[in-house]
Amino acid sequence: MTEQPNKGLKDRLDGETSGFFIAAIATAPPTWTIAFNFGAFNTVFYGHLFTIWAASIAMFLAGLVLSTKKNSQMPFSWWSALLLILPSIWMVFDVLAIGSSSEFVTAVSVLFMVLVVFLSVPFIVYFLVMAVVPGVEQISSKKLQFGLVGIILVIGLSGFTAGRNNFLLMTCEDFNVAGDTEPANCWPEQN
Repeated sequence: MTEQPNKGLKDRLDGETSGFFIAAIATAPPTWTIAFNFGAFNTVFYGHLFTIWAASIAMFLAGLVLSTKKNSQMPFSWWSALLLILPSIWMVFDVLAIGSSSEFVTAVSVLFMVLVVFLSVPFIVYFLVMAVVPGVEQISSKKLQFGLVGIILVIGLSGFTAGRNNFLLMTCEDFNVAGDTEPANCWPEQN
């Protein structure tokens, strides 16, 4: 009887399983960070908002450039293009709403914010994962697709819950040491 050497994890996973595994790992850190901060501070930080905007406009512009190639077309539909430019439209209305006394401009800004959060962001995340996570396009099993969405939701809800209840996990000093602002409900340092 011959013993087979131990196979590494990569050798034990087929393309679909490997893509699923990598996508689950790659989406966890940004999901946790955004959800934790939203739970702790009741906001999505401007750095994350600008990252979403930069990614969306880069995807849109890259699609325009690709569509100018000979015998080429836009790599996404007009509906997808609209989802990619919604963050830019929202930013324009958000700038107009700052210092404006117009309730209409503020309402339009809020409407675009809701559209961005519930339509554009999930699409942008999907598009980014498809573009940068090797093997994710091979996930054809509905079970694994729903499993990946479930993992992202569990990580997001866990991050939000940990952020909301940060006083159970860390002290105000932990936030200070990290160079962060203290959330209103952090646990004060006991001397």
